[in-house]
Amino acid sequence: MKRDEVNELKESAAPTFSKQQLIEAKRYTAQQKDLLNALLDDGQAYTQAQVDGLIGEFLGRVEG
Repeated sequence: MKRDEVNELKESAAPTFSKQQLIEAKRYTAQQKDLLNALLDDGQAYTQAQVDGLIGEFLGRVEG
């Protein structure tokens, strides 16, 4: 099995959260929650790894 396939399996087994659940989570700062509100789609489910990746990608583009 390829590494990408293993990562997909791990990610598919990870719990997912709605945009609203993530915005209300204590895990993220107020600034990150503002960013999530702009980046995430309503009705879509995300893993924490996906959300952390989106935040990292956005910050990389802004800072880089």
